Parts: sequence; structure tokens; C-alpha cells
Amino acid sequence: MKNFQYPVWTARDAEEVELLARFARECEISAVTAQVLWRRGVKTREAYGALIQQSETLSSPFELPDMDLVVKHLHEAKQHRQKIRVYGDYDADGVTATAVMVRGLETWGMSGLVDYYIPNRFDEGYGLNVEAVMQAAADKIPWMITVDCGSSSPEAAETARQLGIRLMITDHHGLPLQLPQAMALVNPERMSEPNRLSGAGVALQVIRALLEENTPKWCYGVAAIGTVADVVPLVGDNRTLVQTGLTVLKRGLVPGVNALMAAESRDVTAITAEDLGFLVGPQLNAAGRMGDADLAVRTLLSEDDQEAVASATQLQGINQARRRLERDITDRAWDWIAQTWTKELPPFVVVAGDNWHHGVIGITASRLKETLRRPVAVIGWESDTGKGSARGIDGLHLLYHMRRHADRFSKLGGHQGAAGFSLPRQDPVELSYLLSEDFPAPALKQLRHGPILDWEGPASRIDKRVVTELSRLEPFGHGFERPHLMLNGVVGDVWTMGKEHQHLALAFQDHDIKAVAFGRGDMATACSPKTGTRVVAKLVWNSFRGRTQPQWLVDDIVTPWALGDIFDKVRWQEPPNFLTGRIIIMVSDTHADWPLPRIGDNRLTWERAMRGQLTRISVDVWQPWPRLVAWADHVVWDVHPPSRVWLNAAATLLGPDGVMWVNPEADRTAVERHLAKMVPDRDRLARHWRRWKQGVSPFMVGRAIFRELGLDARSGESTKVSLDGSVQYCNAQILWQDYQDCKPYPVTEWENLSKATSGDRLR
Repeated sequence: MKNFQYPVWTARDAEEVELLARFARECEISAVTAQVLWRRGVKTREAYGALIQQSETLSSPFELPDMDLVVKHLHEAKQHRQKIRVYGDYDADGVTATAVMVRGLETWGMSGLVDYYIPNRFDEGYGLNVEAVMQAAADKIPWMITVDCGSSSPEAAETARQLGIRLMITDHHGLPLQLPQAMALVNPERMSEPNRLSGAGVALQVIRALLEENTPKWCYGVAAIGTVADVVPLVGDNRTLVQTGLTVLKRGLVPGVNALMAAESRDVTAITAEDLGFLVGPQLNAAGRMGDADLAVRTLLSEDDQEAVASATQLQGINQARRRLERDITDRAWDWIAQTWTKELPPFVVVAGDNWHHGVIGITASRLKETLRRPVAVIGWESDTGKGSARGIDGLHLLYHMRRHADRFSKLGGHQGAAGFSLPRQDPVELSYLLSEDFPAPALKQLRHGPILDWEGPASRIDKRVVTELSRLEPFGHGFERPHLMLNGVVGDVWTMGKEHQHLALAFQDHDIKAVAFGRGDMATACSPKTGTRVVAKLVWNSFRGRTQPQWLVDDIVTPWALGDIFDKVRWQEPPNFLTGRIIIMVSDTHADWPLPRIGDNRLTWERAMRGQLTRISVDVWQPWPRLVAWADHVVWDVHPPSRVWLNAAATLLGPDGVMWVNPEADRTAVERHLAKMVPDRDRLARHWRRWKQGVSPFMVGRAIFRELGLDARSGESTKVSLDGSVQYCNAQILWQDYQDCKPYPVTEWENLSKATSGDRLR
């Protein structure tokens, strides 16, 4: 019996094990923290020191191409007191870049000479457009400077030249084959080794080039929002910028952000990079997604607290409407997938529908990408044309990959992780297969196993020292993700939270940090005290009533069994021919293929089941089990259950009135043969340990047990530990003993065995 499996990073060989241990010693950090850093490319004491040093120094802005030209032209505009229009974009990066450029130029001495223009997503679309340039000419604006856009607008740039408008472009998106002709083009993509700044980061560099050390701290705080919201790699200048920006925001120097945090009942003095990405950024984004992004810019530029609160309240309402619309489009997208893809999905998935709101298709693409673990493009058709948004995965430069088929698009722009496009109506399935061609190997690897966890081990190993070390690695974000750990241990206490008891909280024995699983209150009965469990979680800091303390934020609860008397749900017979409702068939890999979708680590099947798009699923007893707690109306055993614990585990899949059907005449021979392979004894583990020292990788269960015990034969160290320290080993022995206890009796008599079941002893 298994639950969902997660790959955990391990060193490649004995040499890397030794290098990792040496790194930990030199930096005087724990093995856990050393492994987290090593995975992120931090492998020397010097690199570690540079990482944790809170530097406020960004690279010179003049490293960016044409920065000297921008400074020269801005000095000219200032000297002649000429007006300048900042032309921005409607997403969070665009509005923060606009605010930074406007505030910076005003501080520099151009107050009263600067205004800004944000295009409407629906009427004008992305990028500098001809009509906006013509409007600037009508308004007698002699200078324009773009932020977060312009690189893909040669026609608008030519219009500006013809109308006598002196255009400067600052941007960070991928460069087209034909560059726009402008007075200056500041874009890190023009560098031989691009500095992956966001649009707001580039705008900040322009202001730094003008004001140097007099650059307002306010600009750092606002630029940090765009940096995180646009999901650029949080390394190098971006990391320094966000570190500095968070310090500014915690001091309350940006009234608009204070108001946005307060609107969500959050303490701005404890603001984190995650707050920028999942709270502040989406609210700023909502204005442009639903219509006019001007409100977002005004919120950021507001210097009056009351005005900021009023604007933030409006944004909050717009964001709530956006969420409702997003849920509707995402539901439609899943329906489309269920109807269109009945077999295996291609590496690149394109989803499309008529009249899907263009303001939320980007979020829908992100949601689908996270679930399907592959690039996703979502298209909203309008008559014979459509607009789309795509999101990529690690190992794939999305824009460059899509450009291989540029003939399919009428307009295409973006960067490594995201792209926007327009195209004539066409078959999205055909486009999916086309974009799946020549898929790079690193991206294909992502499809197979998904994210790799940083570490696995007992929760008790994460002591105060490790917590302190991990907190020093903040901020986390794209390219420097918050560590994901697999924690195991014995549950000390468990309780539910929320008005409807929809959230779960638990505490491990011998561990002081509480774990919280939002939306998983249904798992409370499967995490009873004194039972063993594993959770996939990340360490965060929770602030409540002025007190900040560490907390585990749980992504998944890996609990392969449940306790309790479930025999009143069992019917000792084959099921009727016609069952209705949601049905799970328990099968074995030795059984002929069932004409039903199999659920393992197939996230599409799981998602469809949760959405009611599937009502019948087969589950291989020996493969990963579904996380469909209380989902089924019927669980049908096509094979003989190995023991009572397996019955208890299957019972967690049943709803309150669910029924389990067990055929007492089913063959038990294959079950015993397969179970014997799964359960390691001490002698078998010792043999595998000796072979591992010789360079032969141990079998999967053995590797998992060694990992829990913190052992690695490649280290060359001789360490004697008790196998009782491995939850997996102890549970495997108990499961085998439970099988032995049940073996002499017919399955119909298992209910009458001792009430002190093996399940009660599971750790």
C-alpha cells in the first residue's frame, strides 16, 4: 500500500556527499540547510556569505545597454522643461514600473512635467500602440518613455518618429527579430549575459542612474512588488532589490501597500516576498485584468493615508470580482480538457474557448500549469481571432520555444516563463501537438516527476538551529524557492480550524512547530494522535496579534492508513452489476487492464475526479493511492485485501454513507507474493547497505528507510543507528505482522479478531 510518492534530492555519488559535508562544516551550518543551499547552487562559504549579507548595492545601471543615452535625453528634457509621458503596462510589473518612473522623475526635478498612460487591456492590448502615440502628439507631448513594454512595437516607434515624438524604450521582455527604432532601447535582453530584471527593476535602474544615492527608498519598495509579481529569478540584483524593498515596506513608507495589507487583515511590518506575490501583486493586477489599471497606479502613488485606503478598498472589490470570474473560466477550462483529452496529455497543452475573459486567462494558464506540470496556453476566441496567455516550466524558455512556430501567431511576446499572443482561429489540439515537438529534455524531466523535495527526515531534526538558518535565507521566490521538506513523525495532537472545520492543524511528538493544512480538515480522522504520518511542507513565519512564530505550511499529507471500526461499511460479496455514484475499483498490477482511468500520480485524473468529471476510477493496490478522502460511494475490491489495515485505508476513500464490497473468495496467493517483496527485514537491508557501499543503488523501499535515518552509504562513514528511528521500517513490519495475523482467517472473520489491531500500533 502506498500513497503519493515524492522524489527527494540526493547527492549523485560519494564525492558529492563528501563535498556537501565539507560545505556544511566550513559554513558551520546544519546538514539540512547545507543540502537546501547546495540544491540552489550555493556551494562555497563565499557564496553563502554573499547570500546572507543584506546588501543594498545593485549593479551599476550603466551596465544596461543605452542607459547613457536615456540619461542624456532626460537631461535634455529637464533642461528645456519639456513634458514627458511615461507609457506603462496594465499588469503588476507594469503599474509598479510606471509608479517608480513617475515618482523618480518627479523627485529628480520634473514635477509637473510628468504624466503617465496605461493602455486598456481590452481596447488596446499589450505594448506601445499607434493610437496612443498619436494621442500623445495631439496632447503636444514631445517625449515618451516606456516601462515594461515597447520592445515589440516597431510600428508604434516609427509613428512616434514621424510625429516628432522622441521615444525612449525601457523593457525586459524578449527581443523581436525587428527592433523598434527609438532614441534609446534599454533592455537587459540586449546584454550578452542578460540581467533578468523585471520591468520595475529596469525602471528603478533608470532612476538610480539619475539620482544615484538619492534614489527614494520608496522606489525600492514599489519595484520589489513588480519583481516578485512578474516571477523573475530571485537571484543577483533581484534578490538584493527585494531584500531592500521589503525593509522599506515593513517601515510603512508606501501608504498604498499599507492599505492593501490592512484590507486583507495583514500586518505590513511582517510583510514577506510571498505577500508581494500572492496578496499585493494580485490586487494590483486585478485593476488591469478587469478594465482600467489607472486605479492601481494611483494607489501606489498616493501619499495620503485616507486616499490610499479608499483606493485599496476599490481594488479589493475588483479583485474579488476577478476571483469569481477566474473560477468560472478555470472550471470551463477543466471541462474542455475533460471533453478533449481522453488519453495522455501532450507535453504542451493548449486550451481554448469562446468568449473567455482575456483578463483572467493568464491566471487560468498558471493554475492549469501547476496541476498538469507542463506548459499551458489558454486562448479566448472572439469570432475568427483569439488572444492567449501561456505559462512555462523550468527547463523551457517559453517565448523562444513558441517562436519556433511564429507563423501560427499574429502577435507574440513575453519572456522565459510567460507569453502573450494573438492568433487566427485554429485547432487548439493541433497547436498542442505542434508546440510539443522538439521539447527539451530538462522540461520533459519535469513532466515525469514534478518538483523535487529538498530533504526528508524526522520532524525532530528540524530544531531551533535549522529554523534560524533557514530564516536567514529569506527572501524566497522564483529561482530561489522556499524549501519543501518531507517530515515524518508520530502525531502528538490534531485539531480542525475554521468556521466549517475546513482546515487541519497537527503537532508532531518531540517537535514544537505546528503544521497547518488549509482546506484539509477532512484528513483529521486519518491523522489520529499516536499514528505515524508524513507531510510535505515548507517553513513559513506566521504573524498573529503582534507575535511572529514559525509554522509548517502543509502542501500534502501523506497518510496511508486510517483507524477506526469500518466493518459496518463492508459487504462480504461481489457488488451488484449496476452500481451508481462514485466508484473506486481496487485492482492489482497482475490484473488485466481495466477499461477505467487509473489513478496514481496522474494529476489530471485526480483533478477530474475532484471536479466530478470522472465517477469511476481503478486504483492499483501496490501503486500510489489517490487523495480522494471521502470521495467514493462504493469501493470495490477486485483483489483480496492484504489485511485489516488495507481495509481501513480504503475506508478513508468512502463518503459517510459509502459501502465497501469485498469478495471473500478472491485469491490471496498473489497478494502474499507481492507483499513479501515490499517489506524489508534487517538482513535484507544490511545486504542492500553493503551493496550500496559498493556502488549499487538499493531498492526503493530501502533507500527511503536509509534516507529517513539520515544514512548514506556513499559517505564512507560507519554509523550504527536503530531501525526503530524509521517510521517506514516500523510501519512495514507492523503491516507484515498484521498480514500474518489475518492470514489464518477468512476475510469475513477479520472483524472478530482482537480489537487491539495492528492499525492501533502504526506510527
